[in-house]
Amino acid sequence: PPTIDRTAVERRIAEVADYPEGMHITRCNQVLIEVLEATGLTASHLSGLCNPYAEVSLKQRHRSRRNLFSKRLENRKTYFIEKTLAPKWSQQPQVFVFDIPEEASHVTRGYSIRVSIRSFKGLFLAAPFLGRTDVHLRSLLSQKESIGWYPLTGKTSQSEAGPKFSRIHGSVKLRIQWIYSPSALLQYYILLSQTRLLALERSREGMKHQLTALIDSSKRKRADIQMDALSLVPMPRITGIEGKRHRRAGSVAKSSGYAKSSGDPSFVSPGTT
Repeated sequence: PPTIDRTAVERRIAEVADYPEGMHITRCNQVLIEVLEATGLTASHLSGLCNPYAEVSLKQRHRSRRNLFSKRLENRKTYFIEKTLAPKWSQQPQVFVFDIPEEASHVTRGYSIRVSIRSFKGLFLAAPFLGRTDVHLRSLLSQKESIGWYPLTGKTSQSEAGPKFSRIHGSVKLRIQWIYSPSALLQYYILLSQTRLLALERSREGMKHQLTALIDSSKRKRADIQMDALSLVPMPRITGIEGKRHRRAGSVAKSSGYAKSSGDPSFVSPGTT
């Protein structure tokens, strides 16, 4: 099959895509990780709860003095959530993108994403360690998005730097994807575009329903206003031929009643005593 020019693909995607950098993969040899939630954490406060946050870092195969400062910059942190053993980072997506050396697609051993959970106690206080997990890049060679729970291993030695990490202290849910080939990068943006189109379609349908409801509500309000206005208008007096008939009928009824009353011996006409 023909090879795909990686540089041309990346340049073309940069020209047409408007996805924010830092929240999505934008070129080959990048890994995206989103911290979603955690559960079963160990309490670090007397209250039986903790203030958990996650530290995410890239663990590389080669370590040298030249890369010490850059590696320190690779550490990322989520915000902390107060008083819980089952945090959910849902207020704002906690997404991190790391650049991966090109050789990692051929030599995956030694490359991994480390997620450590700590409990925040203050700006100048040490944050207790709650557990960590390592996601090896060799488990992401399919270049497809992976969402799953990963066990958090707690330290069994007194020092966090100790070699033994065997006890499980809860788990963390992560969304991870590693892209290293141009074809996978193209497929990644196709799926992103399809997801955005579906979201726009759902938004359009929702706006249509809202507009229909507003129109119906406006019609009902106008009908109610018209009914209220009609109830305030006085009924017109009967005029014309029908009015004459009613007046004539009233006069005849009065004269008839007066005549009957005057023939009664007990009737006393007005003005007599």
